[in-house]
Amino acid sequence: MKRIDIEYTLSMDEYSEVQIYHMMRRSNIVKFSVALFFIGIIMIVSGMLTDAGINGSWLLAVFPIPYIIYIYFKMKNITVRMYKSDIKTWKIRFTDDGIGINGGKKGEIEDMPWSCIVNKWNTKKYIFLFLSKKVFIPIPKRSMTDEQIQFVLEKAQKNNHILTKGKGV
Repeated sequence: MKRIDIEYTLSMDEYSEVQIYHMMRRSNIVKFSVALFFIGIIMIVSGMLTDAGINGSWLLAVFPIPYIIYIYFKMKNITVRMYKSDIKTWKIRFTDDGIGINGGKKGEIEDMPWSCIVNKWNTKKYIFLFLSKKVFIPIPKRSMTDEQIQFVLEKAQKNNHILTKGKGV
């Protein structure tokens, strides 16, 4: 039986990066802002082509940019406060049968079968393994070899209930 033990600590910057990525990807704020931007651009172009002018339609194109910046810094502020009380140091054991986690003050969790992973995201820097819609384990790829990353991704993918739209970037 194959066994992989990894241990890592998330720095404040990594923790913020993980949480902001999760919040932005889960929310519709970015999608709404991009849609609003393109509607504004379309209204500006159509106003210029029909000689109707651009009036207030420029606001639709400009508003999303500072709004997304505001949301980003607001989320950054929230994650800095969350960092103090959340799990920073993780010890994870991957086996053919499942996952064992030790990530908090309450001690080790018994091995969970791979079927407990309901979703995964594979990004450039992290693997997110979701135990529920909002509970996830962020695993930095820097803490694993390529072979270990492949093992975890293959084991997590074998669960037929994993959503296919959660592929990551």
